[in-house]
Amino acid sequence: MRELYASDAVAAPDLKKIEIPVDSNVLARYPLAPLTQSKNPELARSFVASVLSAEGQAILQRWGFSPIR
Repeated sequence: MRELYASDAVAAPDLKKIEIPVDSNVLARYPLAPLTQSKNPELARSFVASVLSAEGQAILQRWGFSPIR
């Protein structure tokens, strides 16, 4: 048996899915921040703002990611 993230299952809808009890589940977290030594800090800040925007969050939710809390 292979384990995968819920977001992976969204991209492969034919996979058999099972629910994992909340107390047994592990949440993956993906930190997001522009690098202090970025070669293009304005673009880095723009990307972070895009991900955090309502549109960016809607796109992430559509692909199975939980909203940022």
